[in-house]
Amino acid sequence: MTQRGRCHPTRLGRLGLAMLCFLCSLTIGGCWAGRPELNRPNLIAASPDGKSLFISDSRNSRVLVVDREFRVRHEIPLRPEQAVWGLNTSAAGEIVIAGTRLAKATFDAEEKRANAVAEVQFMSFDGRPGDKLEWRSEQGTVVYPRQAFPLPDGGVAVTDLRKNKVFLLERNGTMRISVGEFGRGDGQLYCPSDVIVDAAGKLLVVDSYNHRLVEFAADGKYLRTIGRMGSGPGELLFPQNIARDETGRIYCTDMGNMRVSVFDANGAFVRHIQMPLASESRGLCELFGIAVATAPAELFVADSLNSCVYIFDPEGRPRATIDRVKF
Repeated sequence: MTQRGRCHPTRLGRLGLAMLCFLCSLTIGGCWAGRPELNRPNLIAASPDGKSLFISDSRNSRVLVVDREFRVRHEIPLRPEQAVWGLNTSAAGEIVIAGTRLAKATFDAEEKRANAVAEVQFMSFDGRPGDKLEWRSEQGTVVYPRQAFPLPDGGVAVTDLRKNKVFLLERNGTMRISVGEFGRGDGQLYCPSDVIVDAAGKLLVVDSYNHRLVEFAADGKYLRTIGRMGSGPGELLFPQNIARDETGRIYCTDMGNMRVSVFDANGAFVRHIQMPLASESRGLCELFGIAVATAPAELFVADSLNSCVYIFDPEGRPRATIDRVKF
């Protein structure tokens, strides 16, 4: 049995790799700088003008900023210990990233909790750092951020998987309002994984473990539920992320059913979009991030398991599968 504090070869190996990647990030812009292949991309977002895409390439510890031909404009290195689960863009020209990290290497659950850092970062489209919100040791307002959605006035909406709430925060972290509570009833949430806020301030929340979408008014009042648990038309299994196009149509990655579910602006079911899986995928995929871009209108879906991004036209017809970028 290994005593606490004694060096362990496997742990040393992992620490050594983490330290190597950290040093690489300081010196050459990341261990995987310039690598064209995607490796477990889990999130994708589009710029407001539709000209740029932002890809969280998780195993390569970077955010890629690419044009619509997937030519790299910028490569933003991330810390190897940083787990990114939220990625969005704002009309003000900012990237907003949400996730967790450890302040230092830990070896047991107690140390992990003590050194846990939940954070929301703001940066320019070319990666220059801006404001940052941090909550340490699982003691702050936010414990486990899953997504961050920038608000027009500079604030941010953050979903918290652990607290089963959505927090609307000022730029300095002051809370305006919290929305939802743990449960399975109307207006309750169980692991909210994404949120989008419309021009009227209404929040549409992906209620992942309740297998549905839930809409709230700007003051947090429950309005309606879209979808229900299942695999039939309009049904969801562990939905993850959502996007909305200019018409108000809603696109949701339905991870349990390995498809995208589409609803109109009124919440009525429109269609399911099946993924154009390659033969080596064995029919499996892992869908998280989703984005809609204009001019031309296209839908982008990140498949982490198969390390690619699928492109569809507005009617759900596949256009391309991207597994590498162009430098």
